[in-house]
Amino acid sequence: METAAPSKGTAAAVPPGRRTAGRLLLAFIATLLLLTLFSNTLLQYSLPQVSVKMPIQGMLQYKKNGSGTIKPVETFELRTEAEWPIKELKVKVGDSVRKNQPLLELDTEEARNTLDTEELSYQQLKINLEKLQLDYKQAVYNGDEQQQDSLALDLESARLSLEAQKLKVNRLREKISRGSVMTSSADGVVTELNVSVGGVVPAGTPAVKVASLAGGFLFHAVLSEEETELLRVGDALSITVPELDDASLQGKIQSIQTPAPESPGGKEENPPASGQKEVTATVSDKRLRGGESATFEWVRKTQQKKENMLLPLSAIRESEDDGTFVYLLEERKGALGTEYYLRTSKVTVKDTDDKNALIGDGVAWGEQVVVSGDSSLKDGKRVRVDDATPEGG
Repeated sequence: METAAPSKGTAAAVPPGRRTAGRLLLAFIATLLLLTLFSNTLLQYSLPQVSVKMPIQGMLQYKKNGSGTIKPVETFELRTEAEWPIKELKVKVGDSVRKNQPLLELDTEEARNTLDTEELSYQQLKINLEKLQLDYKQAVYNGDEQQQDSLALDLESARLSLEAQKLKVNRLREKISRGSVMTSSADGVVTELNVSVGGVVPAGTPAVKVASLAGGFLFHAVLSEEETELLRVGDALSITVPELDDASLQGKIQSIQTPAPESPGGKEENPPASGQKEVTATVSDKRLRGGESATFEWVRKTQQKKENMLLPLSAIRESEDDGTFVYLLEERKGALGTEYYLRTSKVTVKDTDDKNALIGDGVAWGEQVVVSGDSSLKDGKRVRVDDATPEGG
């Protein structure tokens, strides 16, 4: 019996074994691709992650901040005439005063009692002189030359004693008159009171300090020598005064010098710590009274130039082998897409501020520079780039 040949146009039947082998091959290839992608993904996430930025054109901006105190340019130190007790205080710290306005009254009772005693002594000396004058006239009348000579010496001594006592009485009387009430020597503000009712002001210590409003004010801040390296006389300061509702005042640096030791009461204090500088700046505002605490900010920008290339400080690295350098990001085509590698490039840093570095050479415009990453980074290493990295600085 003859087998009929398959008709034209009908596909030859595929043996079941070949179909199974084909499916297994496709599954193997798909699995291999999946494993490759999976392993590549794992590798990608195991790589060090870095952030990059491109250099930008700009200016360095130097800033200094600090705090200090506003003080009057001219302060009057008022002292008592004598160590008398304080009877009454007529002002307090912060009060505005006018010239010749009474500030305090002293208890002069003991001084007045002393004056009464000295005046009695004066009267006694005066009577003694008058008696000697009468005795001298009697000796002249009697012609007793020896007694005349003796009385003449006594008379001269008595006259001198009387004059001395008169001078003593007048001075004490003037001292009581002038010193019983202390008055202000200028229009100003009371900045210091070193007295209390019933107390005695020690000799040499000012009882009251009055800041003259007419003389203006200075802002004082003590900084380290390093902090003042960039500051110059004439530079502007922005001064904020919390006591004046955070008012922002403009000041101008007047001097930068070693601070003088303060000597309250005329007693020398220990000299200021070495390496310190006192910065003083003129400042003006009608609300100032002296003694206000304040903060300052100093800002200076470098000259804008086309060649000014800036990079964040975080991009600058140093090592004994490479000196000062940066890591540049290089792109390479891999089997599954773009891959990123690091390349070390030595750079010259011209200057820095608190955020950026001014680059002299070693980086070209448009190159991507690594600005973050851990200590495992090294030249030629493959890395993963943070997707959130901005393109510019």
